[in-house]
Amino acid sequence: DGDLSLDSRLELTVEEEEYVAPSEEDWRALYQAAVAFRNALPWAWMDDGDLFAVENPADGQLGYCIVMGGGGREFGLAVFVGPEGLESYRRLESGEVDPESFEATAMLGSLSVTFVGRSHLEKPDLATIRSLGLRFRGNNTWPLFRSQHPGWLPWLLNQAEAQFLALALEQSLEIVRQVKDDDLALIHEVNEELVLTRTRGRRGWRQEWRKPEKPVPPDQSLSSIDPGRLEDLRQRTGQPSGTWELDMFLLPATLAAESGRPYFPNMVLAVERTSGLVTGLGLSGPAPGVPVQQETVLRMLERAGHLPRHLRVASDSVRESLDPLAKALSISVRVSVLPALEEAKEKLCASMLNEDFL
Repeated sequence: DGDLSLDSRLELTVEEEEYVAPSEEDWRALYQAAVAFRNALPWAWMDDGDLFAVENPADGQLGYCIVMGGGGREFGLAVFVGPEGLESYRRLESGEVDPESFEATAMLGSLSVTFVGRSHLEKPDLATIRSLGLRFRGNNTWPLFRSQHPGWLPWLLNQAEAQFLALALEQSLEIVRQVKDDDLALIHEVNEELVLTRTRGRRGWRQEWRKPEKPVPPDQSLSSIDPGRLEDLRQRTGQPSGTWELDMFLLPATLAAESGRPYFPNMVLAVERTSGLVTGLGLSGPAPGVPVQQETVLRMLERAGHLPRHLRVASDSVRESLDPLAKALSISVRVSVLPALEEAKEKLCASMLNEDFL
């Protein structure tokens, strides 16, 4: 069926912020902060569960920091950015999501420095080190800086990220020294929800206990969709019938944005519940917001040429995203086990990856 040919991938556009490279001064400050942090060996007394925060003076965003290395495998500092970054970290730490799962790690939002061997660095990393006249020798000594946005592969830092990571390293060093000297415990005596937070005021840096903000819930309305399209679809397709299973998921293969930064495309897959036949496919960019999810499903329904009476989806988040669209089209949505979809998903992903579709 031509409607299922995934020609939509040719229309796939991914919005990116313009990349602004760190200046030589930014890089020098960042490497200096990283070397000081590494030389302090904070993982010798810090645990991976020790959480604290550093505020970015540029925008007020909080970076939630974890010293890596207590397990003796990966050494460095991870900074989970904003309420969304903190939530993704806590879901991993609590076991709510499998830390080994592809989607859990792909959806993290963080900045990091890890201390590795030379072979782990790429050409741009080595070029920066050479340009600064720096020298490193041995394993777990070379700083590797990376930025990860949800749905994207780890990538080079931009200027704002390099500046914030340098500050985060400097302020983290202040906190880990207090912990080492037994001047500080990172769990509040009365309220465990509070996180020790370093902020910069008029008189310099200070620290206080703060309750983290929760992520802002997404707008679930159909504000970005023309009501005329919905009416036209209803008129063309007639009475909805049958039951489809539907899910949205990241594909475990990458596409490259115009900048060259690789990302995991998001797929919408729908199958007819009884027969297991694929009834709809759609692609979008990484970590699509609700409007993009709704638009992708609407295009899929328009191509399919008929509407299901019932949709069965994998999670509450998918149900909440699609509920306004489904109601407008007289489709019921319910969370359910999706045996037909899981089988089709496994076959489709294997087929696409074997054929180098991506």
